[in-house]
Amino acid sequence: APPLGFGPARPRPDRTAGTKEVHADRLVMVSGGEDDRDMIHAIANAGEAMNRADWQAAAVKAFWFVAESMGKDDQLHHSSRNGQMGAAGVADDYAAMARAAITLFEITGHRPYLDKAIAWVKTLDTRFWRSDIGGYAMTPSDGEAQLVRVRTVLDGATPAANGTMMHVLGRLFGLTGDKHYAERYSVLTQAFAEDARRQPAAAATYYCGFDLILRAVQIVIIGDRNSAGVAAFRDVFRRTNLVNKIVMNIAPGESVYAGHPAHGKGQIDGKVTVYVCAGQTCSLPITDPGQLEVQLKTRMVSGGVPSAPVA
Repeated sequence: APPLGFGPARPRPDRTAGTKEVHADRLVMVSGGEDDRDMIHAIANAGEAMNRADWQAAAVKAFWFVAESMGKDDQLHHSSRNGQMGAAGVADDYAAMARAAITLFEITGHRPYLDKAIAWVKTLDTRFWRSDIGGYAMTPSDGEAQLVRVRTVLDGATPAANGTMMHVLGRLFGLTGDKHYAERYSVLTQAFAEDARRQPAAAATYYCGFDLILRAVQIVIIGDRNSAGVAAFRDVFRRTNLVNKIVMNIAPGESVYAGHPAHGKGQIDGKVTVYVCAGQTCSLPITDPGQLEVQLKTRMVSGGVPSAPVA
């Protein structure tokens, strides 16, 4: 019998072999009753760190399944089952998918990932933002009427949307230079500071995002993404644990947006060239992967950004 006061028990979904159930904030493949939950952002990062192309391919496949099968225009649904979309997406869904999109953009350089992240953040700002007290509510303003539109920074089984958005907004500001994102994460920082102070362990995602905003290192690689030279520089990242890096790979002859500390900088002698920037200061151009590794490891120890000599 169901617990007193809760009414009839709801039937469990039929999880027979071959059925698939997917949630936007985590990939859930149901086959024979066994759930396998993986965060797209985590799979992509792990694939890049371990140089596993198959893991990256899995993250890409999962991302586009969610974006295309569970999304329409700039809207997401919370789940999908056998081709049928479920309930409308909540803030956690948009935040998780935006973070996954940014991660895949930094790894692949494929512009549609960045465009997706920007579009989903715009939806969050338009439909989920609490302009009265700051922060993103779990449910949209144009959704089902509720007594209270709850917003929190405390993580549960999955990271809280407002904590995840500290990462998303910080990286979008670094990648685009749009000050709107900086204004948003400044509001989040203030709106949830007291909640995070009272329960620091539950606000881990928020604190990690705050650390990114304070200590982000922007690494600009100028060179053909598919070249052996760029691959050699990206391999340095696998040997250094610099978690707060924001990576931009631009083609020779192109430049980052105006206002970026590396704006107007280019290649040296036609070689793949890297600039390591923090705040409004960049290192001298680096054309040797070994020099980049030394610089990143030195930064991890000292917290500064030493300049590298021109090769």
